[in-house]
Amino acid sequence: MTDIVAFPPFKQTAFSYDVLRPMREGFSMFTQKRFAASDGPVRRVATVTVSALSGDRDGAGMVQSFAHMLDGGVNLVRMNAPSVNWIRDTPDRLFDVTGPVNTATVTTLDGFDAISVTGLVPGRIFCRAYDILGSYDAGTLTGTARAVRTIKADIDGIAVVPLHSALSAGVIQVGEVESIVFSTASIPNSVQPIGSNWSYTWQFREVLTGEIPAGSTEVTPWG
Repeated sequence: MTDIVAFPPFKQTAFSYDVLRPMREGFSMFTQKRFAASDGPVRRVATVTVSALSGDRDGAGMVQSFAHMLDGGVNLVRMNAPSVNWIRDTPDRLFDVTGPVNTATVTTLDGFDAISVTGLVPGRIFCRAYDILGSYDAGTLTGTARAVRTIKADIDGIAVVPLHSALSAGVIQVGEVESIVFSTASIPNSVQPIGSNWSYTWQFREVLTGEIPAGSTEVTPWG
């Protein structure tokens, strides 16, 4: 049976989140025109670098404990992937993505699905490009979507946000995360120097819903 282990509360020193979109292309023998098409499922990948002396100077131990639970990569990892717009000013929150909460209606903008939010401070940024917006109905998250570009409220305090996918009307929270199941191809190793810090770098590749073994167990051992 496969375990899906929650990603530990590491103190990260670097983070990368990308999307792989396989494609194939060719050229017509007769017209020399290019043709291209998607080739395979879209899949997220992430890279995380962890300080060995972070937290209670137990980063290296946490890495080894996590690696033990992954059993060489047999088990999977559940990780919350945030917006790519992040800073590390606050020690208890890795990503500066918490934004305003407002009620939105559904609209379109420049050919994109969009939401319209009113009652904002004119000129203030509502969300940044590729931030994750969540829509809530009676306190329940009904869906998420990513912003196409950075949007500021106009002079009337209205922000119309074009989205990469449709989002239902509701109470909008800027700064959601995506809960994703990943696999790791290898367990990182790092040489400990004398008298200085060192780090471990993890690389993860998304496991799509239909690829997760039936009967997998969610494991959250970090308290």
